[in-house]
Amino acid sequence: MKRLIVAVLAAACVLGVGAYVKDRLVSLLKSPFPRCTDDDRQLGSHLVALSILDAHPVGANPSGKRLGGCDDDDRLAYAEQFYRLSASHADVPAFYREAAIKDGWRSAPVPEEGAGMTLVCLTRVISGRNVFLSMSYSDGKGGDEYLLQVRSGPSGGNLCW
Repeated sequence: MKRLIVAVLAAACVLGVGAYVKDRLVSLLKSPFPRCTDDDRQLGSHLVALSILDAHPVGANPSGKRLGGCDDDDRLAYAEQFYRLSASHADVPAFYREAAIKDGWRSAPVPEEGAGMTLVCLTRVISGRNVFLSMSYSDGKGGDEYLLQVRSGPSGGNLCW
């Protein structure tokens, strides 16, 4: 009888430890990066309200709902708005460069990851963090829809991709 009790207790311990280890592994595999902090979420809320995301040239209209917040997988605070063009797209990049510079943004280089797709890259500091504004065409070729994005990560690196 003692052997049976010991065997049951040992099995319960092994199963308990196994379940704990499994839960920890699933948690680590799901997101090996730190989760968004309250400051990250607050910055994401602030980015969604930036006036530059409301600016658009004549012939461009918001397409869909503005999105924003903080992505837990990489602590990326972001906001984005798609626009659909009913007129020429030739002046759209210049429009955003000019509007953003008037709003306190400054030019930043487009990193290799965004080369060819990102047409505008600007930066400014908001709430103590480097924030990047980028403008790109959805199809990468200058079609009738484009995306305006504002992003900030904890490393402060260029996010115009």
